[in-house]
Amino acid sequence: HSASSGRSSQAMSVTQETMGVLKDGTEITRFTLDSGSGVAVQIMTFGATVTSIAMPDKDGGRSDVVLGFSTLQEYEDNRTYFGCVAGRVANRIAGGTFELDGQVYTLPQNNGPNCLHGGLKGFDRVAWSGRVEGSRVVLTYVSKDGEEGFPGELTATVTYELTKENELKIWYKATTTKPTLVNLTNHSFFNLAGPGQASIREHVMTAAVDGFLPVDATLIPLGQIQPVEGTAFDFRKAKPIGQDIDTLANGYDHNLVVRREGVQDGDLAFVCKVTHEATGRCLEMYTSEPGVQFYSGGNLKGLLGRECKPYERFGGFCLESQHFPDAIHHSNFAPVVLRPDQTYTSHTVYRFSVSS
Repeated sequence: HSASSGRSSQAMSVTQETMGVLKDGTEITRFTLDSGSGVAVQIMTFGATVTSIAMPDKDGGRSDVVLGFSTLQEYEDNRTYFGCVAGRVANRIAGGTFELDGQVYTLPQNNGPNCLHGGLKGFDRVAWSGRVEGSRVVLTYVSKDGEEGFPGELTATVTYELTKENELKIWYKATTTKPTLVNLTNHSFFNLAGPGQASIREHVMTAAVDGFLPVDATLIPLGQIQPVEGTAFDFRKAKPIGQDIDTLANGYDHNLVVRREGVQDGDLAFVCKVTHEATGRCLEMYTSEPGVQFYSGGNLKGLLGRECKPYERFGGFCLESQHFPDAIHHSNFAPVVLRPDQTYTSHTVYRFSVSS
């Protein structure tokens, strides 16, 4: 049945309030999207961040299923990427440098030798402007030419909608004044047991993924797509996330190659389904993107989140839709270059449900 166990169906709604003020005085707005059928999502303008996804379990209990903080100050003080939009280029760019049209650009090396999630002040660290449009929340950010080393003024728009079917739909759009790079994603950490309750090891995943990207010691793809057959990355049949997690140095932090045979460019393809038996909760993901970074929270180290619950190692997982990491250095990867006469678009859906 739908996620509305224990709650009568109500009208969908979108409301907004002031969440707080950043240290520089910028006021941050928080929007609440209620599906009217069990799920409520909160989004704030700082980082275009999903701060909460609350949903019932099979016994009518209710909890959050994403990691996050109670206060704006905690988000500002801790760069955790919880729920944020990562950009201008999500994931890693090797060496913090790239060449485009014969010009070399230098970026912050904020993750070992590499540039991660847009640099020192990525799209997760800025205030977006937000507005309600019907049942949608539309967030816009204009990134200056040269910001974090990237060329071109980039106008990015992220639109969130929560449907009556408890689907969180996310649309990304961007235009630029000069040739540049763009690769946007949402960095929500999910835990269907409820954050801080238990690790994600017991979650069971089934994925329409036949290949993944092997990486070097700094998590830069080596360049080839490796079949999942016989590896820890084989989720073609349902398997607990914890089953092979310890065979990897720090759990999963790799790009999965989405099976897109028979799916038109720009259309949604099924990526995966994750279930948690004890609560009956289920998350399904669909995306227009060629890849999804599957991260199992290996770097979580007991940071206190909402309700002062510690987020321990493997306490949440991310499914970040995107073009392949470090694509600018791999001619066989779909390009992340955006030119002034083009519009970047991307579309991802997370669907929440409960089964008794």
